[in-house]
Amino acid sequence: MLEEFTKTEQAEFEVVLQELRFAEMSGEEARSQADIDAAVRARVDGRTIREVLVAGYEHQHRRLMEELTILRGVISLNVDREPVDVEAKQRLETHLERQVKRQDALTGDILRIEARMVELGAPVAKPLG
Repeated sequence: MLEEFTKTEQAEFEVVLQELRFAEMSGEEARSQADIDAAVRARVDGRTIREVLVAGYEHQHRRLMEELTILRGVISLNVDREPVDVEAKQRLETHLERQVKRQDALTGDILRIEARMVELGAPVAKPLG
């Protein structure tokens, strides 16, 4: 089946499968790689390519939205901090700069996922864009 995909489609499908692996690994219990792979196979077996893509993008969207929410809270706390000296202020500014760059990257990734889900005709729960 993957032989019929273009290289771009194969890459997208592999990314989505990896996201589904992440979903299986994020459970409470420790699981072997074989168990994770079996769970992913069970999850995609009998589904259309579109359904697999949507499932992977939905998980990725939720995961990145959670990360963005946490990061925004951390940025807010750091903005309100009062550094004790010049050196601490410089470290805080550098740290905030990295956090804002990560926030921008997450926002871009989330918007890209939302656009792809719209292309696939899938609803986006709690869209960012």
